[in-house]
Amino acid sequence: MPDPRPAERRIDPAAGDTAAMAALGLADPVPVPSADPFREPVYADGQPWPDPDED
Repeated sequence: MPDPRPAERRIDPAAGDTAAMAALGLADPVPVPSADPFREPVYADGQPWPDPDED
């Protein structure tokens, strides 16, 4: 027979369970959504994005 599983326990980041959180992929904080997701798009150098009707 296989060995019994160890007792389940809660992961408590405040108690320093960072290794357990990293094993589950939870070590990275959830990114904060952008405060302005619908702003006008611009190029990386700051130039405005052209309108679709501009040729």
